[in-house]
Amino acid sequence: MCLDGQDVAALPGKRIARVLGLVPQRCDVPFPVPVRSFVALGRYAHETWLTRGSRSSERVVEEVLE
Repeated sequence: MCLDGQDVAALPGKRIARVLGLVPQRCDVPFPVPVRSFVALGRYAHETWLTRGSRSSERVVEEVLE
């Protein structure tokens, strides 16, 4: 299987996650998760531990929610 002409097996997980995303139609979690937090999970592949929760990521989440 290829992604942008490259073998998916050879690509790092973060590279794949920046291009592909999946949100299941049904997601049973054992505790309540606010929508904003769920959407922010999609930013994981675009952040490092130093930039997690940065203002720019918060703006992206806000734009997506709008």
